[in-house]
Amino acid sequence: MFNKSLKKSLFIVFILFINLSVFAQTNITVDINDEVYSFLQIAEEKGYCKNLPYNKPYSVSFIINTLYEIKDYIEWSEDYKFKDNELEVVNFYINRYQTSLGFNWRKLGLRIQDDNEAFPVTFEYNTTEELFLSSGIYDNSKLNSTGFEFFNNLNFLGDIGKNLSYRTSAFLGITEMPLEKVGEDYLIGYWWYNNWKKEPDKNIARTINSFRNNSVLPYSYKKKWDGSIYYLTNISYNGLEGWPIVPSFALGMVGELRANFNDNKITVGLSRLSRERGGMDNESSLVYNAKAQPFVAFDAGVKLFDWLSFQTLTGVLEFPNAGYINENAWYRVKDGDENGNPIKDGSYNAIDGYFFQNAYSIGMFNFNSKYVHFDFGSTCIWPKRFELGYMFPLVDRVIYQNNVGDYDNLSLFANLKGRLPGMASIWGSVYLEELSSRLMNAVKNDEP
Repeated sequence: MFNKSLKKSLFIVFILFINLSVFAQTNITVDINDEVYSFLQIAEEKGYCKNLPYNKPYSVSFIINTLYEIKDYIEWSEDYKFKDNELEVVNFYINRYQTSLGFNWRKLGLRIQDDNEAFPVTFEYNTTEELFLSSGIYDNSKLNSTGFEFFNNLNFLGDIGKNLSYRTSAFLGITEMPLEKVGEDYLIGYWWYNNWKKEPDKNIARTINSFRNNSVLPYSYKKKWDGSIYYLTNISYNGLEGWPIVPSFALGMVGELRANFNDNKITVGLSRLSRERGGMDNESSLVYNAKAQPFVAFDAGVKLFDWLSFQTLTGVLEFPNAGYINENAWYRVKDGDENGNPIKDGSYNAIDGYFFQNAYSIGMFNFNSKYVHFDFGSTCIWPKRFELGYMFPLVDRVIYQNNVGDYDNLSLFANLKGRLPGMASIWGSVYLEELSSRLMNAVKNDEP
């Protein structure tokens, strides 16, 4: 989205991020943006621990076990220059995720537990603060911009027995992230499949508005707030806005229910949080990246052997279905508007939700050995039309689409990574979207 003139601009970014505490539980996951993931990746590359999964986030119990594995490796190693420093970092993270009972002044939190060892029930509350500040300074001073976020997070979490855990986190704070509007004609497709095939003059493009954020590096910003922001000048029942282009009050929630069985060999979860699938490096996935906004989804994973596992996920994508973005993305009704009245002068009505509320499914197999990792799978973005086959993990989504018609967006993907622990690694990804062949066309419920 940055034009050629901006590529020559001087761009300086200042980022300050403070995370004063995190939750500590066994089955729930650690936020994918936590810096512990970078530390674990470095430890894996040095050969301090076994190979890590490439599907994130990880559960707290998995991270604690891996940290102890790293600690044991360092302690049993011969003395070297940074041994004490590395042990200090490992112990810092271990203490961070292990929470004692009672009141915690550092986290302003409380953790309680009943006395039933066979079926332990726990409850914990804590609070965290986050500050993000970023400025862009250009040779064209009109583009100079500063954005910030300051949030207070209220975390409620606990265990229900040994296998099930829960967490809900609400956050609220003040934010401002100025935007520059750069266009109104960003193409997102055409009208509903085949509706106007015989009337090409009516097959008008659907577009959305596009913006540029000059406060941060290109494609690096991920908003924390959800769809709920209010300008500080209008905090009222009708003051809901789409983006904090001026100082605004923002809020949102994430949460999860997660069950682990047999030492993380079987995991099942229902959650709204950020995730990544098939990323060989942090934020590198081509099919489900950590930069994507969170959405509610059901996920499950089975670790058949140490070297073979399977994961599946299905959820409904979230989209800011608001006029400031999609005011041009009208839905044409053939016989009238939503009330049955005739449409005059070629105008359109705006039933946008029919298009922007889409489900997402992914399934993948992972082969993970000491020196080689390989995974493959398929994904599907499908309209909010119930298709049980896309959710069933043991039938491929691309094959299933051939049984019901080409109404959905399918893809195949694969990742291959070779590594020499402590020395180097190399990896590559393949992503194929909407493969087409005469054989596929012949079996689809579509015109030849």
